[in-house]
Amino acid sequence: MTTLGRDRARSGAASYPAQELASASVTAHASSCRVRIADVIETRLPWLFLSYALPAVVVLSIIMAPFQVADELAHIERADQISRGKMISDRTGGAIDAGWDLLEPVYHRMWFHPEVKQTVVQARETGAIRWSEVKEYVNFQDTARYGPFLYVPQVIAVLFGRLADLRLIQTLVAARLLNGFAACVVGFVALTICRCGRALTFTTLLLPMTLSQFASASQDALSISLSIVAIAMASQVLAERRAASTAEFAVFACIVVAT
Repeated sequence: MTTLGRDRARSGAASYPAQELASASVTAHASSCRVRIADVIETRLPWLFLSYALPAVVVLSIIMAPFQVADELAHIERADQISRGKMISDRTGGAIDAGWDLLEPVYHRMWFHPEVKQTVVQARETGAIRWSEVKEYVNFQDTARYGPFLYVPQVIAVLFGRLADLRLIQTLVAARLLNGFAACVVGFVALTICRCGRALTFTTLLLPMTLSQFASASQDALSISLSIVAIAMASQVLAERRAASTAEFAVFACIVVAT
C-alpha cells in the first residue's frame, strides 16, 4: 500500500469515531428534548393552563356582549329562578325578575349576525337597567329542565348582585367571572390527576369555544370541566391497573348525576 493509501485508510478509520460521536450527540440531544417536553407535560401543564385561562376568562367576561354565548340568557334566568328557592323548574320556565326580559330584545338582534355590533349608546342604555323586584313569568324552557347543581357560581353572583343592588349587566359579568373561575379550577384539577392524554386535555380546555363557555353564565362551563375530571379519574385508574376505590366511584357517580 502506498503512503497516500495508508494515509487515506487512517483518515477514514479516524472519521468513523467522529461520526459515531456526532450521531450519539444528536441522539442524546433529541432524547434530552423529549425528557424536557415530558417534564413540562407531567408537571407544568396544569399551571400553564391556569396562567392562560384565568386572564382569558376575565377579559372575555368583560368584553363579550351579553347573551352571545349559546343560551346564556336562558341560563342566567334559570340561575335567577334558583336563587329564589325554585330548585325544580316548571317545564317552560318560571317567575323571575322582569328586568332580564328587557335586555332580551336588544341583544337578540345580534344572534347569528356578526355584522351587528353593540354600540356605546346601546351599552349605556342597557347598563342602566337595575333589578326591578317585579316578577314575571318568563319562558326559558331550554334550561328549565336542568338541575340546580351546576348553577352554584351563577346563583351566588345573582344573590350578591340583588343584595348589593348592582345593575343587571354587572350581575351578569359577576356570574361570568365566578363561573369561569370555578371552571378553571376544576380544569386545573383534571390536568393534575390526568395520567393519559394530558396534552390533549390541555388543548381541549384551551379551545376558543371552551373558554367562551367558561366566560359565560352557562352551566356548560362546569359541565365541560367536570366531565374532563371524570375522564381524568378514569385515566388514573386505568394507568395504575387497579379497580376504582369507593370514594373515586362515588365522585365519578356524582359528576355523572350533576352533569
